[in-house]
Amino acid sequence: MIVFLSIIGLLAAVYFVHQQSLSIQQNLKIYYWLGMSLKVAAGFSLGLVYTYYYSIGDTFEYFNDVENVLLVFEKSKGDFLAFVLGGIVPNELNDILNFSQDRSQLFVRLLSLIGLFSFGNYWVTAAYMSILSFFGCWYLVSQIISYQAKGSLAAILAFLFIPSFLFWSSGVIKESLAIGALMFLAGAFLKAYAGQKFILIEWCLIILSLFILWRLKYYWGALFLPSAFTAWFVHRLTMSQTKLRSYDVLIWISVMSIMILIVTQLHPNFYFTRIAGVISDNYYAYAQSSQEPTIHYNNLQPNWSSLLINSPWALFSSLFRPMLFEITTLFQGVVAMENALFVFLIFINFKNVSQIWRSADRLLLISIIVFIIFLATFLALSTPNFGTLSRYRVAFIPFLFYLLLHVPSQRFRIKLKI
Repeated sequence: MIVFLSIIGLLAAVYFVHQQSLSIQQNLKIYYWLGMSLKVAAGFSLGLVYTYYYSIGDTFEYFNDVENVLLVFEKSKGDFLAFVLGGIVPNELNDILNFSQDRSQLFVRLLSLIGLFSFGNYWVTAAYMSILSFFGCWYLVSQIISYQAKGSLAAILAFLFIPSFLFWSSGVIKESLAIGALMFLAGAFLKAYAGQKFILIEWCLIILSLFILWRLKYYWGALFLPSAFTAWFVHRLTMSQTKLRSYDVLIWISVMSIMILIVTQLHPNFYFTRIAGVISDNYYAYAQSSQEPTIHYNNLQPNWSSLLINSPWALFSSLFRPMLFEITTLFQGVVAMENALFVFLIFINFKNVSQIWRSADRLLLISIIVFIIFLATFLALSTPNFGTLSRYRVAFIPFLFYLLLHVPSQRFRIKLKI
């Protein structure tokens, strides 16, 4: 049965990928195929790295759970559906699943659906996961190009070809699905920001993406969704009420504050009485178990004053560390070179800072910058391990690269006729 479903799934995937390529402008097709190919290669590379470089890895533990769930499918379709769709764990899985935590088990359930159409094979599943992640990224790239052609090359480079982002958002890991969802939502938000309407399939994917993002990476969603909604709401409000345009930033601050207050009530870890303790506990748990270099803070304590004091160093470390002289592993070397590129791009963009305030899209730019700063700071405070941090920060890295590449890429964009 799994073989039959997998053949059907493979044919459907090939058909969808081909049909998608037909709707792409001729001058962009090379980036579509190259980006997808590199994404799949990155998914395979992640599996190989965990096979030969790391002694243990959650990617194979996740798939081991999937293999056990697929055995349940062979015996009882009802038990399989009850687990995958309802989270009801069959008795035969109670003692053998590697993951019982809600978010991780949800990922196993979603991964089992994909495994059902991938011959129950890790590498085929990794390819499908990478392609799903790619399509979320491509949707955002296409919306950026549609909204502002000047950003085309920057979008292609930032969301398709940044090495650390490419690697840590591919293959059999939660970040693949979460990034696909986040990037699709970013594209949908930009489409709404531009005043365009969604078709039915887009509405369905928006709902699915919201579900996946919130359940797998709620802290990404908790910072992205308020930023995106605030930019859209204030933009639409000031378009219809021209008298309010001169106060758009003040309105943005007010709406954003309200949205943050709402978000703090949506998850227990965000309650004002808990969030400082959660961040502090995570920091010390990672710091004590880490065998790699970590970010050290000035007596981080579970209170707001301590978090605020240490936030500047957390932001700096999240954006620019490890630096070239801090490299201890090959992977840190790749991240350190990206960080050095950040420094260079920031330096050459100094003269363009004033353009943000004068831009017609300043609300959009402010929202992106706030999202990057807040998420970068939060991740570094709670995840001081450089290796883990490089994986988790894939949520904001492409947005940062896009902002920094937007102006410098213009000359090359014209030459490449993108």
